[in-house]
Amino acid sequence: MDLPPNWIPGCYRNLPIGAGNSFPGYLLHLAQENGYAGIQPLLRATGLWASKNGYSFKLRARPELLAAIGRMAVGDPHHLDSHGAKELKGQTYLFHNVLVDGDALLPERMQVCPQCLIEDGFVKEELEFGPVTACSRHHSRLIDACPACGHPLRWTRTSLMHCGKCGTDLRLLPGETVDPEVCEVAEDFAALAPFRVAGHNGEVLTVEWDIMFRIFKALALPGSAVAAGKWPKKLVQLLPVHERHAIAEQLARVRRNGTYFLAGVRWNALPALAPLTAVPRPHVPERCAMHVLTEAWLPDELAEAICSPERPLPPELSGAELFQGRPPTLRTQEEVLAFLATDLGTFDGLLAREILTLPTDEDYGYDIDEVLAAQTFLYKGLLTLPELSSIVGVPLDWDDLTHSTLIRPWNPRNRADMRVAVDDLLVIQKRLTENWAPGFDAEQRVRLGDLAGRAARPFQVVSEVVVRACRGEVRGFGWASPFDWASIVIMEHDAKGLGLTGAMP
Repeated sequence: MDLPPNWIPGCYRNLPIGAGNSFPGYLLHLAQENGYAGIQPLLRATGLWASKNGYSFKLRARPELLAAIGRMAVGDPHHLDSHGAKELKGQTYLFHNVLVDGDALLPERMQVCPQCLIEDGFVKEELEFGPVTACSRHHSRLIDACPACGHPLRWTRTSLMHCGKCGTDLRLLPGETVDPEVCEVAEDFAALAPFRVAGHNGEVLTVEWDIMFRIFKALALPGSAVAAGKWPKKLVQLLPVHERHAIAEQLARVRRNGTYFLAGVRWNALPALAPLTAVPRPHVPERCAMHVLTEAWLPDELAEAICSPERPLPPELSGAELFQGRPPTLRTQEEVLAFLATDLGTFDGLLAREILTLPTDEDYGYDIDEVLAAQTFLYKGLLTLPELSSIVGVPLDWDDLTHSTLIRPWNPRNRADMRVAVDDLLVIQKRLTENWAPGFDAEQRVRLGDLAGRAARPFQVVSEVVVRACRGEVRGFGWASPFDWASIVIMEHDAKGLGLTGAMP
């Protein structure tokens, strides 16, 4: 017989979605009640969806799919309209009229409150959000892995109430009690409402849910990601609940009367950036971290509070601010040289480095902010030979730099100026920090400075290992204060593999 065009096979028991029910939890319950072996076979029956994981938040942005499931479940194509979402650019969704980052959602690894499963019989919608790590009704931490076998609880299993590997009844699992303050953090994120936050000056700002999630995500960033300047698309959704809960506990400690005072946060990424303190300029780790957070669209005052919890960073004033609205007009090259107290060779180097740009016919002169940036670069952005030697950690002379492929003078147009740009050294130091293994331990290991001390040209030995370590060709290395390159510790096996046997004792 001919079937109607809206006919969907296989649902013999109607099952409406309850208030507060999570959508994937509902799908799994619907599949189980109608004899499907999980969400994926259920969705495949609609002929509109195929995914190896069965569930993805993207399906909420498919109105035709929600309508098909609604017809299948209760015969009403509009039954699931309130669970729809609009997919925006940049892995973001408009969900319940709130911007929600895709990384805030848990598409694979689910979390439950055992006591709620007993009382409600379903998984609550708020438990789909990564920052929600506690049940505020029962003051217990959520569970995302079976305590009996350790297997993660995933949406690919066939039973809502049981472990997908060993079959343990999740309703029988004990809950771990948490402080009420952490439950308040969970309630704030579950509400999908704006947050109140404050930075160093104590001024209370109201920020949207998506910004507060970025703060949560920033606190989850490892030091290696900050050193690499990376803001990963997926991070929070990959973390087990105990790691996400530790971040919620940090936020709970700085929450007072509903406001989050971010200057009280102790960001775990900052200690991992300790090698950056070897660069002899103030606030290097904090500024590097702040750059990553502001690039991720965190407001400056909030990023600063996270990156520099004990003090605000010195502001970088514009020309208008510095000269109280009346900055000087520098029309000619000679006026710029006089302002900077420098020579033509240095001026050409600043142009080549694009710190300065030549004015166009429409300009009244050189941009004062660029000239001030050039001034800052010349007085703070260059390393002298003694400063450079302190970072390398072994004897160093200009001849070493002349033939080095690792470190080069900042201005090749002026061979008399052999100084090195701080930013160039910082790139190397950040790459080493990215590949550094804190807690490195090996029975047979050797300090790089000791190897270099036995060589005729110590810098060549150090630079060779640093180049390989930056490329990730050293299988892990230790480092200790003062975090100069000579303090790097590698395994003897790696030293031999790098051809340093002649420097071995």
